[in-house]
Amino acid sequence: MLSIFINLKKFDPAFDLFSYTSPEGASVEKSVAYVVLYAIGEQVRQEWVNSKVELDHQRAAAGLEEYQPGRLFDPAEAIPLFEWASCYNREWHKLVQEGSKGYTATWVGLLNSPLVRTN
Repeated sequence: MLSIFINLKKFDPAFDLFSYTSPEGASVEKSVAYVVLYAIGEQVRQEWVNSKVELDHQRAAAGLEEYQPGRLFDPAEAIPLFEWASCYNREWHKLVQEGSKGYTATWVGLLNSPLVRTN
């Protein structure tokens, strides 16, 4: 559902939720850019180490492997994010191509790829 609202920019350039920056300085675009260094393996991120969210602590206590504090971020998990984000920044599609070993691209990745998009 979020993608529908983010993509409304195509119909009205003033409605650009991807690049919109909140008064606190946060944006979807900055959030995606934050992931790049971890996705390409230049930096390593330990997940859930400083989480203040009670649900995260409950998941870890329940033994769910993917929510254990200190678990290393897996760059392959970022591929779907970059499939969507490459609609706004074509350079990010390279991350999909380079990191997609064993990953089956979705129709979103295809439609946002430079092979299909001309603008």
